[in-house]
Amino acid sequence: MIDVATKNNEDVCVLVVDDDPAIKIALKRTLAPLNVKILEASSGKCAVKQAASQQVALVLLDINMPGIDGFETADLLRKKSNTIDTPIIFITANNNMKETLKGYEYGAVDYLLKPLSHKILFSKAKIFIELFKKNRQLELQRAQLKILKDLKRSNRLLEQFAYVVSHDLKAPLRHIGSFSVLLEEAIASGNLEDASKELEMLKKSAARLGDFVDGLIDLSRVSSRRKKIASVSLSEVLKEVLIEMKPELDNKNIKVTSDPLPTIQGDEVLLTQLFLNLIENACKYSQSQNAKIQVLSSSCDEDKVVVTVKDNGIGFDSTHAEVIFEPFKRLVSKSAYPGSGIGLVVCKTIVEHHGGSIWATSKQGLGSEFTFSLLKKNRVEG
Repeated sequence: MIDVATKNNEDVCVLVVDDDPAIKIALKRTLAPLNVKILEASSGKCAVKQAASQQVALVLLDINMPGIDGFETADLLRKKSNTIDTPIIFITANNNMKETLKGYEYGAVDYLLKPLSHKILFSKAKIFIELFKKNRQLELQRAQLKILKDLKRSNRLLEQFAYVVSHDLKAPLRHIGSFSVLLEEAIASGNLEDASKELEMLKKSAARLGDFVDGLIDLSRVSSRRKKIASVSLSEVLKEVLIEMKPELDNKNIKVTSDPLPTIQGDEVLLTQLFLNLIENACKYSQSQNAKIQVLSSSCDEDKVVVTVKDNGIGFDSTHAEVIFEPFKRLVSKSAYPGSGIGLVVCKTIVEHHGGSIWATSKQGLGSEFTFSLLKKNRVEG
């Protein structure tokens, strides 16, 4: 009779690797009460192939096999992403301390000696299967929490969007309407000087409205885009951005320098947008003289890269460092520095899509540093 603990094990796989058919039959008989799916392999090569086809909760691995032995097989399994953490129990007839230590070096979690004690095997297998199920449940809960977090963030964005549509979006539209009436009156009265002023104000309101709509489109595009992962040289991305930004940088006489930047697995379109927004931001708030922008490779390890975009612009009070990454939040007047207030939100969204985070440090009048981390290896979203 199957107990409650093993009732829902049908989708749990245990890989049995042994070149002796009698041993495999005995192992399958021992594991039968656990109600798990048994994958069989008679060689190390076959074991690696079987493990690649589906998620495995436990590997029972014979050491002495023709071709590649159990140690080499364990080494190959540890190098595969789907079995890097899968528990491996070695099965051997040799009660040899040297061999035992070698097994642990190759990633074994336990050893069982032949002839097998089926009660011990059953107990150990049951524990590892329960751990596997609990880990899988935790992964599912983490995924559900992420979805919930994303939904809450989306709802917050929708609320902010509704406010903006009712306030920020209406403001330039009202101005366009008002300036249009004033322009019409100036033309009717033949006052060309006033007409010229009203026309200029009309153009500014229309430009502000255009910037705002462009910002909303950027945010929507980045938030909904499914990542297209490829090898991306961040140095090449920056190079292309600087070519695009050359007119604005030359116009303000801004000098840009950069460290050599690493190559990562990521979405080139999104990463280009990230660098473009940060360089545009540094350019916009640059000081009038001796302006410079530095792109620094702050650190790089096996998993993440960290990059800083540093300027010597107007800076801001560091107490507002978190606010600037919220949608539609601005620390300066729109008239002095036009923009949608969405550019840094887009940066944050892109960085989070690449498994990283972004933060800022600054001093009023002394410039700002925007630092972000990115995972080196990103995966395509399902």
